[in-house]
Formats: sequence, C-alpha cells, structure tokens
Amino acid sequence: MDRFVTVLILNNPIDLIVLRTRLEDEAIDYLVPDELTTQVNPLYSVAVGGVRLQVRESQVSEVQELLKELGYWEEQKSQRTFLDKFDSASSHVPFLNTIQPLFRFLILVTIFVLVLLGLLLKY
Repeated sequence: MDRFVTVLILNNPIDLIVLRTRLEDEAIDYLVPDELTTQVNPLYSVAVGGVRLQVRESQVSEVQELLKELGYWEEQKSQRTFLDKFDSASSHVPFLNTIQPLFRFLILVTIFVLVLLGLLLKY
C-alpha cells in the first residue's frame, strides 16, 4: 500500500482550487490535511504548518510535472527540507503520525532531552 507524502505546502487553501480540479481530472489520489482548520481561521495556517497537499508515493513524479505545468513548482523547491525528510521517516510511528511534523519533532527532542537529563542527574 502506498503511503501519502507531502508534495506541496501552501498558506492559503484557496490556492488549491485549480490544482484539485486537475488532480481529479488525472485520477490522482490526494489528501489535504488541516484544510478545514485553515478555512475556519486563516491565521491558523501558520500554527498548523500550512495546507499540505499529499499524494501517493507512486504518483509523486506525475504530480511534480503537473505542479511545474501549473506554476506551483520550481526546481529549487524540489529539494526536500529537513522537516520533509523527518515527516517521511517518522510518519509510520503509531500515534505520532497523527501529529504535525513540527510538533512531532519537538516532542521527540523533548523526550530525548528529558532522558539525557535523567541519565546525567542519575550519576
């Protein structure tokens, strides 16, 4: 079963209207987590990390071509950031995969620091 991966992050869900129509025309499966949250209050977009467009891993190259065609994708944007790599690596962890990647990272760093402090204080 293909996992869904993030291919585009936007601040405004309205920017996805044309793109969604094209994805549906091409029969590409997609998800838009936190879309409704950002529609309720656009300022929430920053808090939840933007509106993420996610597609199946097997369809990423096809979607990238579509994004280039529509002007959403530039070559320098194709490089994955640390947070994108972390999202891909940690999205299979139960419970954590329901949390935004940034918050997931902060939780894991906090746990690591607490364990390290516990070990240091023990000796």
